[in-house]
Amino acid sequence: MRSSLKEKVSYIGNMIGDQSTGKQDLIKMWLNNAREKIAQEVKLPNLIKEKFIPMIDRYETGTVSITEGTTTITGVGTTFTQSMVGRSIRIGDELTIYKVRSFTNTTTIDIDQLKINGSASGDSFIMFQDRYPLPDNCGKILAVWRLPNPRQLVEIFTQEFIRRWPDILTSAAGDPNWFREYSSDLLLEPLTGSNTAEASTSTTQILDTNLVGTFADYYDGYYVYNSTQGETRKIIAFDPSTKTITLESAITDQASGNSYRLSRPVKNIGIYPVPSFVTAVYVQYREPVKKMVNDYDFSIEIPEEYDQVDVLGAIAEASSYDEELKKRLLDKGDFDEMKHDLKMYINSLGPQLPILSGGKPRYADSHMPGNWPDDGFQ
Repeated sequence: MRSSLKEKVSYIGNMIGDQSTGKQDLIKMWLNNAREKIAQEVKLPNLIKEKFIPMIDRYETGTVSITEGTTTITGVGTTFTQSMVGRSIRIGDELTIYKVRSFTNTTTIDIDQLKINGSASGDSFIMFQDRYPLPDNCGKILAVWRLPNPRQLVEIFTQEFIRRWPDILTSAAGDPNWFREYSSDLLLEPLTGSNTAEASTSTTQILDTNLVGTFADYYDGYYVYNSTQGETRKIIAFDPSTKTITLESAITDQASGNSYRLSRPVKNIGIYPVPSFVTAVYVQYREPVKKMVNDYDFSIEIPEEYDQVDVLGAIAEASSYDEELKKRLLDKGDFDEMKHDLKMYINSLGPQLPILSGGKPRYADSHMPGNWPDDGFQ
């Protein structure tokens, strides 16, 4: 039978001899940390998810010109589209990467910062998308495969990524080999219509009759990017009856007719080299364990047979911060009985169950129920 958060907190509070409100908050944190570590070490099928992400092909048709110190790119032989807003663009042989900030027509776009390293006239360019949003419930990427002709991609970390960046940009093959996980970015969401504010009653409000839905459905946690003013603000309210968005703080000089887009913070995956052909990737990931917050919350994602393991993990984490507490608990007679019971209980679950001690996973062996290290609460 599962124990509620309140029952576990009370039990641990008795064990460590402190039932104060401040200590109870710490115990809740330790319990949630232990549950997350269990999920990391044990492959729980109910937390394993998957996502197919289609890649966007590079675009490099035509040539572009731009004056140093400006943001407007003029193309010849180009067919720019609204969907290109938010993509990266490299001009000529530069290693500087710009973002497409706004779209005017098939031959005119604006970038997100002033052009540096001289003007460009009739230069080649590469427009690409290297980052793709991951699902909102993505906690940790487990594996990434390129499709078609499946091949597993290798995770590339910061130092190696920086070293390879010039080669990644200039790779002619464009055949993905690596991936990077980015903790957070702003995903631009296109709107229907012109993406233009029809009226602004103040610098903290935007009115657009094309906006639909309810606050919870569309705009909770979203931001507005006013591309005319180049500023971003968080949305705090949406009135569906008047189609009005209210912003957390004012955007300076915002006015009717300003262009804007919605965005939201998301975890991203980067695919490298950027594909030179349309492909897709398959991402397997682990969903994070929902935190227990309320008194009668239960560890729903963690199977019932693991239910008491987070108690041991929480006590181990508490003792890792307080040597005196560790000694006192080990010296208590009733703790020895509890410790023995937990040892036997955890060992009965099998050899690959993580035993959490001092923040480091250890493993019980079901064939050796008495073989526990002595440097903590195993």
